[in-house]
Formats: sequence, C-alpha cells, structure tokens
Amino acid sequence: MTARRPPARPLVCALVACGSTDRVRLYVIGARCAAHTPSAQAGLPEPDELLTRHRQTLARLTSTDTDTDTERTAA
Repeated sequence: MTARRPPARPLVCALVACGSTDRVRLYVIGARCAAHTPSAQAGLPEPDELLTRHRQTLARLTSTDTDTDTERTAA
C-alpha cells in the first residue's frame, strides 16, 4: 500500500501585506510575487522580460528586409 501525498499548496508571496498567489517564484529571501521580486523592488525588468526583448531585437536584426535588398541589387 502506497501512502498518498497531500495536494501541493500554491506558493504565496511571503510579504504579509501582499499574500498573492499569482506568478509566485522562490528566491533566497523567500517566495515573491511578480510585484515584489528583487528586480521589481530595484525598478528593473524581470530576467524573462529581458530575454523576450533580446529575442525580439535579434529577430528584427536578422529578418530579411525586401526594400533594403532591392535597393542593394538596383545600385
């Protein structure tokens, strides 16, 4: 007979005044929601937001622009 584990409880932001369960992550200082992460407290974007911006910039720079290609072949 195997023992059943109780269902996992959702993470709750460790700040008493907050208590949010939305987008909570674990940090060394405890569980924090998106509004109370170390980056948010410092006024910086989250690492996943930085990665998204980087990917968008990279896609924009590597995409083929037909107007530019046409100008190069016509010259």
